[in-house]
Amino acid sequence: MIKFYMLILCTFTLLLSGCSAVETISRDRLLAKTTQWRDPKVVTWYYKGSSDKYDYFMNIDLNTQSAYRVPFGDISLNKRFNLTEDKNYWVVIPWGPLIKD
Repeated sequence: MIKFYMLILCTFTLLLSGCSAVETISRDRLLAKTTQWRDPKVVTWYYKGSSDKYDYFMNIDLNTQSAYRVPFGDISLNKRFNLTEDKNYWVVIPWGPLIKD
């Protein structure tokens, strides 16, 4: 019974802290999402790093954040680095309104 209450408490804490779950999606679905945004002045895509199996990306659009991961190597990147939650190391990806024709 204690484990159940601990699970509820942890879930509630995560919801309050604004943490978002990482969605595993395909390369094509991720690239499709890069063409949709709420406000072109503030939407930004970041590469957060890679693990052994996935490349991680974050989309920040107005007050919402969406985290995604795609299988390692499915997205072409100039340089890969270990996954980090430190935003100082994230790399802005020229997607969305930043995309160059």
